[in-house]
Amino acid sequence: MKQGFALVKGMLAALIVMLLVLSLSRYLDLPASRDEHLAAMTYHKREPLTNENLVDVLSEHINTSTLKAIRLQHERIDVDLLLHSDQPVHEQIYDTVPLYVALAFHYGSNIEQLSITVLREGRKHGETLQLMQLTVRGDDAWLEQGVQALEGVAWLEQPLWIERLRIHKSILWQQHYEV
Repeated sequence: MKQGFALVKGMLAALIVMLLVLSLSRYLDLPASRDEHLAAMTYHKREPLTNENLVDVLSEHINTSTLKAIRLQHERIDVDLLLHSDQPVHEQIYDTVPLYVALAFHYGSNIEQLSITVLREGRKHGETLQLMQLTVRGDDAWLEQGVQALEGVAWLEQPLWIERLRIHKSILWQQHYEV
């Protein structure tokens, strides 16, 4: 009888611990969507980005499925994005660029400039075509509003935002993707 009571008591304690862990793990998960990700950025402590911690910060906060190359040189990050041919170009750009702006100016505390080159796969194997390049500087006034300033704005098409982001569209972009 005592063994049965101890067994039930142990199982009840294990069940309580398991429920507690499950309920707490819900709050510890990484954000599932881009909107949740951008909202969660307010809780992250900024740190200087270095070659030693860049991969860790990237893997923790950024979806790197379109990342072709990233270079950190002094206070500048150069990012090459290779867009997938099976998804709309505009959608991929609107989804990924704000995350790299957040990487440079929200997660990183030592970045002065971010340069993003947007590439698309060519028809030949291994061929890449440049669609555009954009540059953001750490002292840009619009960054005071945070990355959320890019949310819900068609910044690829508005002259004010093209100027703010220093967007230079290639001939290929103008011929095939201009709205």
